[in-house]
Amino acid sequence: DPTAECESCEYTDLELARHLRPAEYERYMSGRRRRLQEAIQQEVQAQQAEALREEMERLRQCRICLTAEANALFMNCGHYGACLQCARRLPAPPNCPFCREPVARVQQVFRQ
Repeated sequence: DPTAECESCEYTDLELARHLRPAEYERYMSGRRRRLQEAIQQEVQAQQAEALREEMERLRQCRICLTAEANALFMNCGHYGACLQCARRLPAPPNCPFCREPVARVQQVFRQ
């Protein structure tokens, strides 16, 4: 296969066009395009996975202190997004920090 040796040689695309027959050059370039598309697709998938991981991590964070993991559920409205420490620091009578509805109680949520 004449294109096999061109994979590792120092030819530019223009020099390859002169070096190979048209069908061989097209096959070589087609393979190069395919490998480039695969590499781009893998990079995009990796970036999407990282963005999703970051978003999941952000959603696990307490939206009040932004440091602890959210683990408090506000009963009545059902909002979730604060840590138990921040939820317990709400002034009495407590209102949900997200919708301002009165909070009957705060339930700790355990995640797996």
